[in-house]
Amino acid sequence: MAGSLKHEPATAGQPAGPNGFSDSSEDEDITNVFLQRRIEEVMRFEKFKAQVRERARAWPGLSEIFNPQPRRPPGRSKAKAG
Repeated sequence: MAGSLKHEPATAGQPAGPNGFSDSSEDEDITNVFLQRRIEEVMRFEKFKAQVRERARAWPGLSEIFNPQPRRPPGRSKAKAG
């Protein structure tokens, strides 16, 4: 291999690739494509996690599952004593 991939920001004399890594090897384009694909996959997964969290807000909590309270019909309230 003619060059090497450095896992650190490029120095002033060596420009960084589109992913912030300096790569002076013959396979620089392959490296950049690989890194870009990985970044896209991570971002897709983060979007998926956010969607799951949003949907999970409608799910009942553990206290509601293990200690269910009887539901009242809509529009009815407890009779007041007194």
